[in-house]
Amino acid sequence: MPNNPEFLDLYNRLDNLCRERFSLDDRSESAIMLYVNELRRSYSNKDHDLAESLDSIRQLRNALVHTEKVEGQELVEINPLLISILKSTILTLSNPPKAMSKAIPFSSLFVVSLTDEVSFVLSKMMEKGFSHVPVVDNKGHLIGVFSENALCSYLEDKHTITLSKDLTIEVLADYLPINKHENERYALYARNALLSDVAEDFMSSKRKTGKRLGMVFLTETGKLDEKIIAALVLTSLEQ
Repeated sequence: MPNNPEFLDLYNRLDNLCRERFSLDDRSESAIMLYVNELRRSYSNKDHDLAESLDSIRQLRNALVHTEKVEGQELVEINPLLISILKSTILTLSNPPKAMSKAIPFSSLFVVSLTDEVSFVLSKMMEKGFSHVPVVDNKGHLIGVFSENALCSYLEDKHTITLSKDLTIEVLADYLPINKHENERYALYARNALLSDVAEDFMSSKRKTGKRLGMVFLTETGKLDEKIIAALVLTSLEQ
């Protein structure tokens, strides 16, 4: 039995959800196309693939609406895969994923303390390919971020290019707070923040603030004086 009616019904449901998402009342503009373009701007390859699928579905739906039958016969028989994609997308938009779903839990984060030696931290950063590392106190509260840029700023201010072997992170205390970094910014979000909001922040940070977003920290309500629950970096969104 042709599943065209189900396909068209699901498409309309998705269209309505997209109109709600973008607060779109004007029927002259495709709400689904707005969502497709949003997905295309994502850092995720899965989002890019979904964007292309939804765009193809949109074109097929338009063809069906204008010419559903030829000589009394259905124009096409909808592939069940398209029904599955529509249902999955509707579920996602009805229950948007939280940032926590992509975040690295605190227990798995590489964090350092003020008493750690800079040489040790640098060696670990090079080993793991990290460009910035959270600095926390013994309660798991964020003190700041140690980064290559912070270290360069310190060396420049001290007019030196050498580091003593026993230099600790604490010596760089003035360069660690998240509002003290010249080329990067670090953001705090609440535990229940939407993944789409965090992804948008990563994507638009350079354009809006002049700084790239290096890392997002999740706390209970998004405040600095709360324990870090988890964190996201750009690569988190690509998984």
